[in-house]
Amino acid sequence: MSDLDDLNFDQLAELMQMYKASIKEGEEKIKAEKAIIKEIDANVQRRFATTGATAVATPHGTLHTVTRTSVRCVDPAATISWLKEKDLWRDAVVLKLNSSWVKSYEEETGEKVPGAEMFVFVTVNVTTPTKKD
Repeated sequence: MSDLDDLNFDQLAELMQMYKASIKEGEEKIKAEKAIIKEIDANVQRRFATTGATAVATPHGTLHTVTRTSVRCVDPAATISWLKEKDLWRDAVVLKLNSSWVKSYEEETGEKVPGAEMFVFVTVNVTTPTKKD
């Protein structure tokens, strides 16, 4: 793709549309394959639950359970209050700023949010042309 400079804008748009269509096709295939993997996962978990196993070695690899834990904050005010009261917030909270809020705040006030660094990525997109009858 080093010869892109030799293409005009219409050719670039056509090329971009072709690759976007190919990606969409690939994503649909991946979606279908992920659904099959989900079914296999449910089947293996059902069998493990029945037998009490947590791993089975096979010639094609070892099926084993992996446990991941996540926590969702359903009452932020109560959680923040409790963490402050116990002085645990430094250990318990991972700070992720809302980029839309930071951008709006900085634009409205002209003040930078201390300790925050904003990254902006610009890309080119192409829309499908309207069909002319």
